[in-house]
Amino acid sequence: MIARPEAKFTSALTTPATPARRTFSMVAAQAMHDIPVTGSSSRAGGAPSPAGPEGGAVRLATDKSHLVSVVCSRGPQSLSRFDAPASRARTENVLINFHRDPEQANPDGHTLYPDHADMSFTTLVSPDELFAHLGDPDWVILDCRFSLVDAEHGRRAYGTAHVPGALHAHLEEDLSGPILPGATGRHPLPEVADFARTLGAWGVDERVQVVVYDDMGGAMAGRLWWMLGWVGHDAVALLDGGWQRWCGEGRPVTADVAARPARVFTAAPRPERLVPAADVLGHLGDASSPLIDARAGERYRGEIEPLDPVAGHIPGAVCAAFEENLTPDGTFKSREELRQRFRTILGDTPPENSVSYCGSGVTACHNLLAMEHAGLTGGRLYAGSWSHWVTDANRPVERG
Repeated sequence: MIARPEAKFTSALTTPATPARRTFSMVAAQAMHDIPVTGSSSRAGGAPSPAGPEGGAVRLATDKSHLVSVVCSRGPQSLSRFDAPASRARTENVLINFHRDPEQANPDGHTLYPDHADMSFTTLVSPDELFAHLGDPDWVILDCRFSLVDAEHGRRAYGTAHVPGALHAHLEEDLSGPILPGATGRHPLPEVADFARTLGAWGVDERVQVVVYDDMGGAMAGRLWWMLGWVGHDAVALLDGGWQRWCGEGRPVTADVAARPARVFTAAPRPERLVPAADVLGHLGDASSPLIDARAGERYRGEIEPLDPVAGHIPGAVCAAFEENLTPDGTFKSREELRQRFRTILGDTPPENSVSYCGSGVTACHNLLAMEHAGLTGGRLYAGSWSHWVTDANRPVERG
């Protein structure tokens, strides 16, 4: 749990005080870089935001007193400022939750106070940051190691050694629902209520920062990152570099299984993040709704298919293998590189119009995370993906 800074977030808003508390969320990026955020209506300086009517931007800057200033646009003529410890001026995305307290509004507007989950990580987190929070009761670490060709690989690996305090999250037992032959893909999403109970059993509630990791560059852990956002929990980040980087830097590991008290997780589902097969079919060939295939090129082209009964890809899809989001050392490429990669695919199309898929709705989440990290927010997921698409022989298939 990060201690709440003493400084307050004072807004120049002059709207009348309202009786109910209102919560906003914003995402901060690398120092002195503006990116789209939710909860405000324009970019700093008054320029329109590409994030739509709920979009805006924030800016970080460190001063000589080792504070980082978060400046947020709340309208064409309105800026707000919040001072927080400079240790948070990282390159990871940061979620700042704050609320308006109508009983303590100043004469010129409202005073906005950081919420308890203030400045949480929402895309990537470094080993340094995770190490600093080992043992923090409001940080939950989930080990997502798994192999598509050996379903017990992750459980065995976790039993041998894992990050201290981590719990094991099994792709097929915890992050998937029942497979219905001919009706679902290989890893259908669980029911929201079932997943909420799983999260509660892991000790996750709205106060918790979740960190996920695996040993495949985030290929498996990205699914859990996406699922948490799907049920309304934004304070979740992937350990950049994963298990290999953690061990390579000599960080502590253990075979001890942590025991965490259960909490109650209240889901706030975001169904708009999902696209059903019928919608994908209805938009084939529509350049305004680009399809992004996260599988390797040889599977996309239909040259091989080790897991599903039919080879190929959805007609019109663009191949964007998730591995290309990573550097040779297994960490994510820079925001600028990722943004260039996906902007090349999207062109002028808004990222929220895009649909990502893969073999079974797992590695597609890696692309969605990379896009989010690059500031290209709102991409949607066809969760059934290729393994669901080919359950209906009437759906078209393309090769090459």
